[in-house]
Amino acid sequence: MRRVVVYNDKNNTGISYLWAKEVNTMTKSGRITCTMFDEWCREQFIRKTLSRLSQQRVRGVIDNHWVVEKAVSEDEGDKVVAALRTCNIRGWVELLYDAVPHDKLTPEGKLPEGPLFSGRAPIYKLTEAGWSVIHRSHEWVVATFAVAACTLIATVIGIFITVALT
Repeated sequence: MRRVVVYNDKNNTGISYLWAKEVNTMTKSGRITCTMFDEWCREQFIRKTLSRLSQQRVRGVIDNHWVVEKAVSEDEGDKVVAALRTCNIRGWVELLYDAVPHDKLTPEGKLPEGPLFSGRAPIYKLTEAGWSVIHRSHEWVVATFAVAACTLIATVIGIFITVALT
């Protein structure tokens, strides 16, 4: 099985290191190894975070602040932050607003007691490329091209057989 090696150097942003540190152990040389399956799981988590981002919607407005339902919050952990940053690097999402006041509603769906906001967080929006990834448009184009190429090859072979038999 092929292994991918992730180094923890000072020039690294640390995102890959954080993920690898959680799923694997350090080796004696200070390197962290990840199997290809781990990388596939990470990509699936990134896509799952992207699809969760597509499900968020504004439920209402309170004092000129949006109440976002099914919001993807950076408070959910380092994995979600890394996934959102990866989506941003790939051009799938872009920052809509930065440092927006936020807090969670109570389990009953009511506003929290005391101050309304406990911190600040960004709000992301999907780009056209992000929607294409969610709907897997690229895979459909590749599959369509493969079917068209097979049809073209079969047609050419059919013409050669017809010419050879006549």
